[in-house]
Amino acid sequence: MIQTVCGPIAPQQLGVCLPHEHLWCDTRRAARPHLFGLFGGPDLILRDKELMHRELRSFRQAGGEALVEVTTPGWGRDVTVLRDIS
Repeated sequence: MIQTVCGPIAPQQLGVCLPHEHLWCDTRRAARPHLFGLFGGPDLILRDKELMHRELRSFRQAGGEALVEVTTPGWGRDVTVLRDIS
């Protein structure tokens, strides 16, 4: 079984998958942002549900079926928002 924000699915249900994505995060919260070349700015914040919906619709229309959201709690992961976006 594969655990998703909407519940478990069988592996054969996964389909075309993006394996490393960030949909909802604030990378300015990194422990050592300078190591990532992160120096602040609005481009380091992903907190726009409408934008994510548009991007995911495009992904879906191109044949995408799943993605792995790898944002850590320290970067502001919010499973409730991810479930809503899903």
